[in-house]
Amino acid sequence: MSVKLIPPSPSAYTYPLLIKHLLHAPMTRAPDQEIVYRDLRRRTYREFRERIGRLASGLTQIGVDQGDVVAILEWDSDRFHECYFAIPMMGAVMQTVNVSLAPEDIAYTIIDSGATTVLFNADFLPLVEKLEPHLKAVKAYVLMHDRPESPLTDFPIKAEYEALLSIGLALFPVPGLR
Repeated sequence: MSVKLIPPSPSAYTYPLLIKHLLHAPMTRAPDQEIVYRDLRRRTYREFRERIGRLASGLTQIGVDQGDVVAILEWDSDRFHECYFAIPMMGAVMQTVNVSLAPEDIAYTIIDSGATTVLFNADFLPLVEKLEPHLKAVKAYVLMHDRPESPLTDFPIKAEYEALLSIGLALFPVPGLR
C-alpha cells in the first residue's frame, strides 16, 4: 500500500513541534508574565524556564540519562508543570502515574514502564514506602512537598525536589533531534 504524503502548508512551522518549542512564545512575548499555583507560588515564565533547566540538570546529576523513564506521583501542581517540560526536554521519558489506581496496579505500571527514578509528593509517601520493595529497577526517589520541613522518614530518598533544583544549572543544554 502506498503512502500519500500531504505537502505542508506555506504557513506551517519549519522546525519539528517539540515540547521545548512551546516556550518560545511566552519567553519572547511575555517573559515576566506570572504563572500562579494556587495561593502558594507565583513565578514568571523566565523563572519557570530556569527551574526547568535546573530540574533537568539536577536529574542528570543523580543519574537520569536520555532514554531513562522517570515516574511522577504528583498532583496537578507547578512542580508537575516543571517535570512535564524538563524530563522530555532532557531526552528522558516521563511516566505520569495514575494515583487513583489500586496500589498493586500502580506498582505494575511503574515496573512495566521500566522507571529508574520516581518523583513523588509527600502525600504519597506511605504508598511509595509500601511499593518500594517491589520496585527493583528504581535507583532514586525524589521527594516533593509544600511543608515547612521534610517529613520524617527512614525511606531512602535520594534528593528533595528543591534541593535537587539548587544543585542544577539553569542553562541545561536541551538536546535536539538526532
